[in-house]
Amino acid sequence: MKIAKESSTVAGPESLAPGQVKEQDSAFVKGSEAREVIDEIRAPKTQEKIKVEDPGTGLKPPRRQSGVHAGAESIANMDLQESRALEKKLQAFRKEAAMTLSGKDLHALTMEFLREVGEHLEQKGIASAIVEQDDRPPYLQIKPDPRATAPLTRFASGLHRNLHGVELIYDPNELREKKFTAMYSPRHAQILLSEKAILKGRPGDAEIHEARHAFHDKKSTGSELFLGKIIPSGRVKTSGFLGPYTFLLSVDEMSAYAMTTALTASGLGKIKQVLKSTNRLSEDDLSSLRMMAYRFEGWAKANRPLLETISGECEHWRKNLGITKRKGIRLEQIGTHMTQVTWRSKVFWKGDLRADFRVEQQGKGGIVSLQEPSHGSLIAFQLRDVDFKALVAEADPTSYFEKLDGPIKDNLGRLHRIAETQLEIYQTLSDRSAALKNLTRADVEQVSEIVDVLHAQIRALKATVTSS
Repeated sequence: MKIAKESSTVAGPESLAPGQVKEQDSAFVKGSEAREVIDEIRAPKTQEKIKVEDPGTGLKPPRRQSGVHAGAESIANMDLQESRALEKKLQAFRKEAAMTLSGKDLHALTMEFLREVGEHLEQKGIASAIVEQDDRPPYLQIKPDPRATAPLTRFASGLHRNLHGVELIYDPNELREKKFTAMYSPRHAQILLSEKAILKGRPGDAEIHEARHAFHDKKSTGSELFLGKIIPSGRVKTSGFLGPYTFLLSVDEMSAYAMTTALTASGLGKIKQVLKSTNRLSEDDLSSLRMMAYRFEGWAKANRPLLETISGECEHWRKNLGITKRKGIRLEQIGTHMTQVTWRSKVFWKGDLRADFRVEQQGKGGIVSLQEPSHGSLIAFQLRDVDFKALVAEADPTSYFEKLDGPIKDNLGRLHRIAETQLEIYQTLSDRSAALKNLTRADVEQVSEIVDVLHAQIRALKATVTSS
């Protein structure tokens, strides 16, 4: 909830041709690229871009029949004109910024554009400030204000209050260079807003998705289940492409997608109650249900290959670690914070296996990564309740496995079960959503039954990531 062809957020990433995973010495050992694996969590393209492959079987987005009165409609048109004007300026900024500019020229261009963005937001009641720093181009910070009513300001206030001061910013250069829709940066404790959120003045799917990444980074304690990373081996068969996750997959994507999918169902409970009490279905409610169903199908399609990969990789590593006989164990100390253990194990994918134990410089805990160098695959966990400093001080490498095999295998097993459960839930959401497309207001009983199932499945989906 993103690295080689960097890209990562929300409802349904656009499929990118899966790149070949480069064979690596250790993604957690060498250079800035290694640090990126640990420090950055990124977000893919948003759900609105998803296209149903088979128009004969997929739901099409229904037309919204709105009874907006003339006054509200004129305001909406004014907002639309403002957004279109800013969008043209954004396109012009992108085009000019893509040219070879000096740091000074890019700074001036960005400052001019951010002033226009600030004026646009001010008209929507959103306070912001341009931040200038020596090590990066200027960016726009959304000022939190607990008294404000503007959606974007309320979102910024919630992040600041609940997630230890995570900032909400708009950085057009960062988004442009890394080709992300939105992004959460643990290193800077910042969520980078999407262009769509800036144009509309309110958070969308991408921002909710990234806030979930921030939640896991800031609020988790102990051996938090969703702090894992996977570099896919490419040997797990899936029903589709991994898109931007081919190179690096953060396990908390399954949590971020689950919570953003649940947000799609906003209003479903109310519709359920109306159906139960009146046994009637309004045109507006049917339109809302069809929109939800269309998006549920998109979520299911986007999540399936991701969950299949997590399930397959976790099961492989869990079984691999279950084989206690390790041959030719070699131990190497790399600097003061890294210990590397290599051994040979003839399980599934043959070849050397490597474990890296990286000690956090502050506090107790560290990162353990398991890698198959010959295949480029890797899985890693951040374990916050393991005394890594004491662990790497011991000379016997077998003690590492005695103390870490249990927690790691437990995490792998639980993640495998959650991924399998979510696959079943998404399949049910997709099947029931498809059934809605031919129903009308007269089919109240059938619609009511489907709503009951969808509502129960959404609650079950949230439970997979909130009760873990």
